[in-house]
Amino acid sequence: MKVLKNVKLYGELTDISVENGKIAAIGKTDMDGTDFGGNEIYPGLIDTHSHGCIGLDASDRDVILSKIADYELECGVSTWYPTTSTADADDLLTVTAMNLNIGHGANMPGFHMEGPFISKEKKGAQNEAHILLPDAT
Repeated sequence: MKVLKNVKLYGELTDISVENGKIAAIGKTDMDGTDFGGNEIYPGLIDTHSHGCIGLDASDRDVILSKIADYELECGVSTWYPTTSTADADDLLTVTAMNLNIGHGANMPGFHMEGPFISKEKKGAQNEAHILLPDAT
């Protein structure tokens, strides 16, 4: 169990106990923990649509997603979904086969895929050459 001591939550000093990555209790405790000295604590942001940042593209098969994940966490994003563009199927398979459990940076539970199964009429900036019709097989 991890204990965050002396955090300010909604204007009140309290402790937060975390077990298995989830909040187990909020309230003062006698358990030892990390003292936050009265600093405010906020929930992490969740970014459901991010093509990348810091000059890196999440759909690039050569990009190292951990670099983006580390930057996202530095900016207060605790969870993000790398967003792919409509691209060549082999490139999409390579990108989405990347290991998302890197052990640091913002959590990456999965991908947000913008295609290839999208409407050609509503494609926006997506590459029409790689748009596919959905097929149940």
